[in-house]
Amino acid sequence: MEMETEPEMTNLQPLIDTVLEMDNYDQLKEVNQAVVERMRMLNSQQQSAAAMAFRVGQRVEFTNRNGITSLGVVRGTVVKVNRKTIKVDSGTGRWNVSPTLLRNAE
Repeated sequence: MEMETEPEMTNLQPLIDTVLEMDNYDQLKEVNQAVVERMRMLNSQQQSAAAMAFRVGQRVEFTNRNGITSLGVVRGTVVKVNRKTIKVDSGTGRWNVSPTLLRNAE
């Protein structure tokens, strides 16, 4: 007997079809609010789990989306680990960065 190595994928099309067939605005709004709430919770769990991988004093880097630095990569040291963000001191400033955007500096 072989064990499955990949989790079974659920067919979402019937659920999507049911939602798309709804013509009551209030019901659609309620479904939307439930989905958004669930996505926020999952995002929060992902950020919390990612934050646990970082420690104060650790050297990290991230890509700056504003392009303020010449190469777009900011390197610094973790100053504080918050629930949703990591405070990084780059020597020229402090940044609050999502832990999902940080990586170890090499």
